[in-house]
Amino acid sequence: MLNGQATCLIGQGKYEEAEAKLQEALEKDSNNTETLINTTVLSHLTGKPVEICNRSLNQLSDSAASISFVQELQAKEAEYDFCMKQHQPSMHA
Repeated sequence: MLNGQATCLIGQGKYEEAEAKLQEALEKDSNNTETLINTTVLSHLTGKPVEICNRSLNQLSDSAASISFVQELQAKEAEYDFCMKQHQPSMHA
């Protein structure tokens, strides 16, 4: 229920209230997939430092590697890395 409330609050732009609900939900179950996804999204929406965003994302990846959200994200990261390698300037002496 806390996660649902947080989702509604995020949709209303009430980020501080949503963060409090998500924190409460994490205290009850620190590996809840939906809560970790919402925490990650909220971190990005509120402009948290990359380290904080990555913390919840890494926890999500560790605890729920088989969910489509994590698999799609990992596929996008691999695609990005591949594209970056294709466009790096070659180092000729």
